[in-house]
Amino acid sequence: MKLIDCTYLNSPGGKKILSILLENINEKESNKILFLFDSRVDKKILKGYNFKIINNSEIERKRFYRSVKNDLVKCFCMANVPPPIKLKCKVYIYFHNDLILNPGKSKSLHKTIIFWLKKIYIKFINHKDYIWMVQTNMMKINLSKSLQIKNNSILIFPIFKKYQKRDLPKKVKNSFIYVCSSENHKNLKNLILGFSKIINPDNHKITLHLTIEDPRYFKSLKGLIKNDSNVFIKNHGYIEESLLHKLYSNSEFLIYPSLIESFGLPLIECLDFNCKIIASDLPYVNEVVEPSLTFDPYSVKTISESIDAAIKNCNYKPSKILINNKIDKFIELIYS
Repeated sequence: MKLIDCTYLNSPGGKKILSILLENINEKESNKILFLFDSRVDKKILKGYNFKIINNSEIERKRFYRSVKNDLVKCFCMANVPPPIKLKCKVYIYFHNDLILNPGKSKSLHKTIIFWLKKIYIKFINHKDYIWMVQTNMMKINLSKSLQIKNNSILIFPIFKKYQKRDLPKKVKNSFIYVCSSENHKNLKNLILGFSKIINPDNHKITLHLTIEDPRYFKSLKGLIKNDSNVFIKNHGYIEESLLHKLYSNSEFLIYPSLIESFGLPLIECLDFNCKIIASDLPYVNEVVEPSLTFDPYSVKTISESIDAAIKNCNYKPSKILINNKIDKFIELIYS
């Protein structure tokens, strides 16, 4: 039996990885695979798959592994954490959370402690014969250094969904989108302050679309924009993929001020909808795309300047992707 362990795969990025994975596993092969989820999973997506649901607990996870360890021929842990017990079969861990490697960058004491403890636990249960998988070379370097994993035990496997080119509606002039959560590292305060301080000499109407799930946090951010400003901010909260695609299609720019990411999937997704990218001048961005404009995410002034440059139609270069999708090779690895 092949096990795909999706316990703890519940962040927005994790759910996207799960969605891509399920879409690419064919019905014939799915009979040979058992999926493991915790109780937070949306059961509607599991129709047609063999699966087991456990409580959100490492104790429950360990109990499950002990019950199936002798039946496993291959194991894929999709949410950063290795198996809770040593397995004799081939084990792959898909790692995609840079905050575990750099707990202090969460800028939240509670989250810092959680990530720090998780990092210690991962190091404790790891074994030298496990294979790790990451999405960028930067993550490979960080993972190797932080968890003392040998380079030859880390594979680079970026996976993302490619959307077919289609006839897109005309872009709404001076419209921006930031696909984000309310986490501190998403740098939303600096972004909103950046919009509040733009020059905008021609008084263009400017729209910013956000996807913050916490309405109270959004309200506090919106208060940073003056009422007489020509900047209009609309928060959509958590949105389904179809609405996200509509927002990508209508938006002229993706703006991405995040301070730390293991991948930054919206940077790639938006290109299929002809968005221009304005993003932090940081390694995680430059690993996956070449933006049209960049800024210092710690500087409100440079964020404002990049927004002004965008709406002035300066001669910025087109945005483009720099990496190759390896979802097909990943699926082959599962099947083999």
